[in-house]
Amino acid sequence: MIHERADSSGSLNCAVRSRIVVPVGIPPIEDGVLVVERGKIQTVARWSEWPGHSRYPVVDLGETILLPGFVNCHCHLDYTALAGTIPPPRNFAGWLDAIVTLKAKRELSDYRRSWIAGARMLERSGVGSVLDIEAVPELLPEVWNATSLRVWSCLELIDLRSPENPVSLMAAAEKRRRRLNRTRSNHCGLAPHALYTASDELLRLAADAGGLFTVHAAESEAERDMYLTASGPLHSWLERWGPVNRAGEGSPITLLERTGALRRRPIIAHANYLSPGEEDLLAQGQATVVHCPRSHRYFGHDPFPWERLQKAEVNIALGTDSLASCPANQGGQPVLDYFLELTTAANSHPTLSPTILLNWATVNGAKALGQAQNLGKLLPQYQADFTAINYQGRTNEACEAIVYHQGEPAAAAVNGRWTIPPAT
Repeated sequence: MIHERADSSGSLNCAVRSRIVVPVGIPPIEDGVLVVERGKIQTVARWSEWPGHSRYPVVDLGETILLPGFVNCHCHLDYTALAGTIPPPRNFAGWLDAIVTLKAKRELSDYRRSWIAGARMLERSGVGSVLDIEAVPELLPEVWNATSLRVWSCLELIDLRSPENPVSLMAAAEKRRRRLNRTRSNHCGLAPHALYTASDELLRLAADAGGLFTVHAAESEAERDMYLTASGPLHSWLERWGPVNRAGEGSPITLLERTGALRRRPIIAHANYLSPGEEDLLAQGQATVVHCPRSHRYFGHDPFPWERLQKAEVNIALGTDSLASCPANQGGQPVLDYFLELTTAANSHPTLSPTILLNWATVNGAKALGQAQNLGKLLPQYQADFTAINYQGRTNEACEAIVYHQGEPAAAAVNGRWTIPPAT
């Protein structure tokens, strides 16, 4: 290995060679090379056909697959330290009750350590970009500087039991968002939590504000039952604070559409329980649906309706959700591991091809973030976010190897800077 050069910002200026390069969107390249300058990809080619051998230092990753950095479209880094603290509940309302209780006992410093620990876990599992739901905005922008990840922080908005009205809540959120976006341009969005914690007016105001917009919807059977029949455990839990808005008036996605939120290209977390035809509503609104496979398994939800969504041409992306809703690993606490999300999705849906899953993890996530021309592929002028995993198999099985990979990558970089340096 020849030592790579770095510019004054620390970004690599070198050629990265790998036995297989999976650019995504075009076929894999055997014995490929990726040329990186100033944080961007300049060239993707077969090694034998690349004329620049003498112009760049070369990092030879050997028997590896090189692929784009993953785009994690739904995460709660604040809750990383809650790993293993809530056993799988009997119903979703039980989990909500448990996490509300746990959050009340935590201080700002606890959330800061939790956030940073979660970000480091994502770095170690090949993630380059993450959309994080920020329930503790006081952490920003400090924690942004503690990670190499590209972080889109969406400020969580809740007016259930709030003494403030939606207008004043939005005014405060917009003031904070403008200040944060001056720190890191357009990396701060809005996240009205859910239909049952955000009023119609708050949802409308947040959607109309422009920029990145995400909301939990149709996540659980209890949520569906509450809105369709005004019954069930979630309805009973919320009734403790008074009448439940919209209960019995229709299914969650249809109710969300009535607020106007689906007309703003929202990122919908979960959408596990769809009524007939709602996939078409999501498609018409150019929504992205984010599937979180391990969280889905933890709650024991019905199978994720990916075939319906894909047939309607809804953009589907992948997320990790939080470690407060993740099954424990054998022999230890769960960790944020994007490869495990891919493997869980593949095992849960045997007809789902590895190529489609890899798209969910890369290009579809980039599209959701408005970064389709910058992230999710290894192509010229894209950002130099990439991951390498050890592999000695066939080229035509490379995507399957990515989906079922276990353990840390052999190397990874974000913005052309090593987050996992290759072994020397």
